[in-house]
Amino acid sequence: KAVLNRFPVKQVYDSGQNYKTKMYNDFRLQIEKEQIPFEVLRGGQEVPVNEMVKLKVLSPQALYKGTPSDTNNNSLVLRLEYKDFAMLLTGDIQAEVERDLLQTDPEALQAQVLKVAHHGSKTSSINEFLAAVKPKIAVISSGEGNKYKHPSPEVVQRLYNLQADVFNTALCGDIIIKSNGKTCDITVEKFYDEQQAQAA
Repeated sequence: KAVLNRFPVKQVYDSGQNYKTKMYNDFRLQIEKEQIPFEVLRGGQEVPVNEMVKLKVLSPQALYKGTPSDTNNNSLVLRLEYKDFAMLLTGDIQAEVERDLLQTDPEALQAQVLKVAHHGSKTSSINEFLAAVKPKIAVISSGEGNKYKHPSPEVVQRLYNLQADVFNTALCGDIIIKSNGKTCDITVEKFYDEQQAQAA
């Protein structure tokens, strides 16, 4: 709802899983009230954003059932493509989905920018998955001082081992990525030093 209240939303995409929470019900009610189009996506679909930008849906092919966290694993996994630039958006997926994606089409995972899965949780970002993505830039969305202690130091170290530049919203605030279709520039709301990064 915070996103709907802050930004002009023209379209909502979802995996179609049946969330049974008040927060999600309120979200759906607001979408209906504002008459925002809502569409369920599945792996294999492609969403044309405009003439040059497209979103490829990599997961889920079908809704996951019986995993340690179906809610997280049913997140949409999207590959944003603009000319030669690609960004992989992984939602809250965990290791089970990462392994499935590696089996399906590992080449489709490669991207200059990775939105790290599940706030950098240790349940995600297995070595093989990160090696397939080969990110130059890794963006972790986590709240400052969050109770889950995201991101996991092990996940951050795995990203450093791949020589990725790691940006964490808890340290950087807003992170803006602009691409010319080949490379990209990163702008952060606030700067931090390496010592702060290690402490976080």
